[in-house]
Amino acid sequence: MGHTLDHRCQPFSGIKTQDPDFPMTYQRDSWCWSPDLGFHRESAPAVRLYPGISPRGSQLVDAGNVHPYQAFVLGIGSGTSNTPRTAPVSEMLARLWEASAGPGWETWKGSAGALAELGRQLRRLADNGTQERLSDNDTGRREWFRVATEPFATSPRLGPWAARLTAGLAGQLTARQLAKYAAEGDAGYQGGAPDGTDAERVKWRDYACSQALANITGERPHHGGMRSTCRAFLLTGPEPRQVVKWWRHVIHSAEAIT
Repeated sequence: MGHTLDHRCQPFSGIKTQDPDFPMTYQRDSWCWSPDLGFHRESAPAVRLYPGISPRGSQLVDAGNVHPYQAFVLGIGSGTSNTPRTAPVSEMLARLWEASAGPGWETWKGSAGALAELGRQLRRLADNGTQERLSDNDTGRREWFRVATEPFATSPRLGPWAARLTAGLAGQLTARQLAKYAAEGDAGYQGGAPDGTDAERVKWRDYACSQALANITGERPHHGGMRSTCRAFLLTGPEPRQVVKWWRHVIHSAEAIT
């Protein structure tokens, strides 16, 4: 069970227990994915399935859906799990999956496959040394954030931050300006919400964009910084296909830089 001539299914890799969000039947007969076979269950790897994406905050898997994170981790090759499981892909790269938090993913038929392919490509960067080289190169990592931010920096949906990000990309911000914008972001962290009131959304925008700006200027470096860049990108309202195109751009730039 779970094997074809050239494929060995990924087993459930979490903690086997009664879990309302991850029913036991999917722990015993787990979902799997491979580039050739697509999605399937461990008991029938030759039967290609086309799961939908379950809403965030709902069950991690069921008969016809997988959570976005589960699809992503299957692409990495780490199996479905009720615990965080992205190794050997580091947080620095794994945060890219969070760009799938925008609208349209639950209805686009290509969602699960796109997330699995993202996982596969990031696993490739981990295996070929790109991840390690980028992690050890502060200058290269800032350049990576810069290239990731360029495609959406001028969006009018970012309000005043479009001009600020554009100036940051060009290296035209003074230390005084950077300190001012960082303070606005810190203030936005308190009470900001992406789906809240107008005032709460403005605070969230200030927080996300200030962190994205810090990524490209080298302020407050953090290996999970791509989360902030994803949040700023999501403010521009990208459709799933636009996110996939952006992922490809970011992955290609990581290899080009290193």
